[in-house]
Amino acid sequence: MIDTSIKYVDSNQVIAGSQDAMPQGDSQEQAEVKLVLNLLSQGEQYRKLFDEDWNKREDFYLGKQWEKKTKNKPHPVMNIIRQIIQATIPILTDARPGFNVQAREPSDFDFAETFSTLIEYWWDKTGMDHTLIEVIHDSMLYDAGILKVTWDNDAEDGIGDVLVERIDPRDIYVPAGLS
Repeated sequence: MIDTSIKYVDSNQVIAGSQDAMPQGDSQEQAEVKLVLNLLSQGEQYRKLFDEDWNKREDFYLGKQWEKKTKNKPHPVMNIIRQIIQATIPILTDARPGFNVQAREPSDFDFAETFSTLIEYWWDKTGMDHTLIEVIHDSMLYDAGILKVTWDNDAEDGIGDVLVERIDPRDIYVPAGLS
């Protein structure tokens, strides 16, 4: 088991071959850290197949189309990428996604209606409209929009609730063979 007192391990130093960042502990702990760092390295290598132009796409979206700027010449920028993304997102989110709860028997009608109301309340309370816009933006810019759905035990004063978060695709590393 990894000791939780280890606060930080610089993965770049360990991957580069420096053993200074390895935790001082038993061999099992060191083996586990090496395994995690090896998986991270594999994930970084595998993701290079997909993310080689992500930085360029982001620069183009931000209006940085010119790599080398000269001071004497103007550099007009017609940012069509940004316009397309900003015009498409409202079209995609105009009709709010919904979940239809259908009654199986006439006696279930009130339950289904109550449940539909609860789902709409949860959607509004958690700001899912904004989260959905962020994920669609990521999917258009990076070809990957990622939502993480978990259960938060501490939400609603300890009752718990579903937690949906946008995950930045640049923070995801999946080793080859696991995708």
